[in-house]
Amino acid sequence: MKRIKLLVLFVLFSVCPGFSQISISISSSHNRYINFEPVQVKITLRNYSGHSLNFGNNKNEGGYLKFHIKNSNGNEIRAIEKDFNPVSNLVISAGIVKTITLSLTDYYPIQGHEDFEIKARVGHRRLARDQLSNPIHLQIRNGRQIWSRTAGIPTAQDESIIQTRTCSLNVFSMQHGDIFYLKIENQDYVQSIVRLGPRIIGIQPECDIDALSRIHTLVQTAPRLFKHRIFDLNGKLMRETTYIYESSQPKLLRDSEFGTIQVNGGKIAQEGIDYNIKKPSASTEEMQKKDVEGKKTKSDEDGFFKRTFKRFFKD
Repeated sequence: MKRIKLLVLFVLFSVCPGFSQISISISSSHNRYINFEPVQVKITLRNYSGHSLNFGNNKNEGGYLKFHIKNSNGNEIRAIEKDFNPVSNLVISAGIVKTITLSLTDYYPIQGHEDFEIKARVGHRRLARDQLSNPIHLQIRNGRQIWSRTAGIPTAQDESIIQTRTCSLNVFSMQHGDIFYLKIENQDYVQSIVRLGPRIIGIQPECDIDALSRIHTLVQTAPRLFKHRIFDLNGKLMRETTYIYESSQPKLLRDSEFGTIQVNGGKIAQEGIDYNIKKPSASTEEMQKKDVEGKKTKSDEDGFFKRTFKRFFKD
């Protein structure tokens, strides 16, 4: 009878993630990404080992985090740098949860019209075996260009060759509707991809470049609401203002003499009066904050398996 009990417990330890000394999960905020857009993933690590795990400053001293990425043809995507280890210098105390957010496109050549399956694997020299995460499936697609213009990069040297970048406004198909995005590139690289907002049928977005090579976008983000943004040629957001439709529709207006651009029509909207920004629920934010700070966790699995142990070893 004891052999049967031990066998059952061995099976439970083998197949249930709650019995692993460290658990790992991976998630992403989107399942469809624009080609050349940063693919952001969040890794959640939970230490059940009863000991503090120091991952050291390289993979040989402590532990490592690796990714297994396959495209739709089943081909493995290799890391750009062989020794890439995002958990260097990480310490996870016993019973603590840590989250790591990173852009996979900084370390793996994930691009093109492809589907990808992504898993994460964590290992440590003090643990008997590595732990593999759940898989996530992502699609990378190209958008459709609806506006484009090339602008010169301002420099202090008047005699140097003028470097240029091409700015384009594009539409991209998501699972639950289309979105607009800004793309900035030169002949060799895509400098930036910026999501601007949902595609709302009826009013087309506007985009223009002023005399200082700043990019202006005006996109309707909700009924009667418009978002005016100003970017530099690196895609950095310099200013953002929300307008509301009142008497007339907000539009970009260029001064032909000075090359300046401003919004004409509508009025500047006030948050809390003309619109409200939907924020994450307090419980979600608190959980994420406490996870990062290192809150000790106790899952329902723990209670279930403790009751299981008592049942098996009770006389």
